[in-house]
Formats: sequence, structure tokens, C-alpha cells
Amino acid sequence: MGSAVGVDLFSFMNIMAATIGVQALLIGFIALQLRPGGQSVQFVPSGSGGNHQGKVANYVLLQGKGQLELLADGRRERATINSPQLGAFLDRIAQAAAPQYLVIGVKPGTYLEFNLVRAQAEAKGIALGYEPLDPQWSVKPPPASAGAVAP
Repeated sequence: MGSAVGVDLFSFMNIMAATIGVQALLIGFIALQLRPGGQSVQFVPSGSGGNHQGKVANYVLLQGKGQLELLADGRRERATINSPQLGAFLDRIAQAAAPQYLVIGVKPGTYLEFNLVRAQAEAKGIALGYEPLDPQWSVKPPPASAGAVAP
């Protein structure tokens, strides 16, 4: 009778092992490149209703140690918690023709500054909210919108 013909799969197994190995290395390399922190975020007013529907958003970012940034109308301005710039910014929001509201960006360790800014805004009758922020985030100014006040 005839002899049985066998199929050698050794080369196929080598190619599969090499392919899987390369894929594992690529996944590992990509995972090492994705490190937390250093993200850049941008505030975008939500159009999904809520208490501030139809109002123009303005932002104060608390940086800690009395430092803050005023973001409005696509621009950014640095100030301190006791500077006249903050009071003037809040006055412009309170007196603007278009309805306005204020979002305070709160990073860890800025709770005292948050209370000071909140008290000043509430004293001027400004609607406000807050947004917790990661300390490593870089925040881009929101796009300019009609009716926004200058920082």
C-alpha cells in the first residue's frame, strides 16, 4: 500500500509566533506612550438645557496660591484673587446686556479661593457653577461667543 503523506506545519507556526510577538511588542510600546496627565481641555457650554440655557459662559480658573485666570471671549488674562481685575471682570459680567453666568474651575487645594470668588460673584448677583479640574490639565480658552465680556 501507499505511504501516508504528512504536512509539516513548522514554518506556519514560526510565522504565527513572529506575528503575535510583533503585535505584543506594538501594544506594549503604544501603552507606554499613553501616560496620564498633560491633557489639554476646553470648556464648551452645553446646549442641553439646564439652568443656564441661553446665557453666555465666562470662566475663572483657580491656579492656587491666590493666582487665577480669567477666560472669556476667546481670551485669557492672569490675575490674583485680590486684584482689581477680578472685580472689574465680575462687574462686566453683572452689567452685561446679554444674560451671563460664571463657571469656576477648581483644582485641588483651591477651595479657599473658590469661596472668595463665589462670595464676590454672588454679591453681584451672578449665576455661577463650578467644574473640578485635574491639576495637570491645561485649559484652553473657550471660543468667542456673541455677548461675551472681555476678561
